[in-house]
Amino acid sequence: MKTFAELDLEVSINPRASNALGAFQNPATIDPTTKTRSYAASAYYGPEIIVERKRADSTATGIEIVTKDGKTERILAREEVILAARALQTPQILELIGIGGKILL
Repeated sequence: MKTFAELDLEVSINPRASNALGAFQNPATIDPTTKTRSYAASAYYGPEIIVERKRADSTATGIEIVTKDGKTERILAREEVILAARALQTPQILELIGIGGKILL
């Protein structure tokens, strides 16, 4: 909220008002015990890549996730694992493994 104010962007004092504009805080996204903010990545993502080490090079065979009820589950791929790391890092990963434009490779 401080950042919005410093940038002269609107901060809504009452976000439930019919004319509310700008940023506001939602206390429902704060864990009352840990005092940390919940967001999609912390709530649903946090996978670990499962790797089989048969040789010097490794092969990803699946992922390990933590479900929203706290259980750890392994999801194994039937054919292949595709790694993605958002809009900016996914192309870099693909280029590093030899997939991409000829100029970059």
